[in-house]
Amino acid sequence: PEAFIQTGVDVAPEYPIDMQYDAATGKIYLVNDKTDYTGGYFSMNFDGSDMQEMIPDIDGTALEADFVSGTVFLAIYASDTPLFDYGIYSCKPDGSGLVKIADYGDKATWGIAIDRENEKLFWSYKMSNTAPDGKIIRANLDGTAQEDWITGVNPNAMTIAWVKL
Repeated sequence: PEAFIQTGVDVAPEYPIDMQYDAATGKIYLVNDKTDYTGGYFSMNFDGSDMQEMIPDIDGTALEADFVSGTVFLAIYASDTPLFDYGIYSCKPDGSGLVKIADYGDKATWGIAIDRENEKLFWSYKMSNTAPDGKIIRANLDGTAQEDWITGVNPNAMTIAWVKL
């Protein structure tokens, strides 16, 4: 093993929470914890060079990206951040065009996933950290037509995969 990027108490991003890789550009995109650290939405080259902070000070708790359409989805927890309304946001990979598209529960959400087959976005909606009082919401990629897809769960992370049988 070797250190991929230098992180630490005084080197941002100090505590990356979620990341996505764009194979076409060789870039990695990540969100950094803001609860105990500086937060932010970052990009870097696959080798760890050219680290850039595109959206400073946000508390990103989950990230999913559709690099074909040029859309990144961020779950943002608004504790001492420039955004005072937590929820699900979309933007371009460079961080421009940031707009809120949906809400989530009283606790930070830890999962976002894209169903590319059906062009749907899924995210967790948590009311507590441990009780099965949450749900997974499914919506169109722009946040419209939201529906409770699974209820009575405590969702933390997710991915979607289609398997041909």
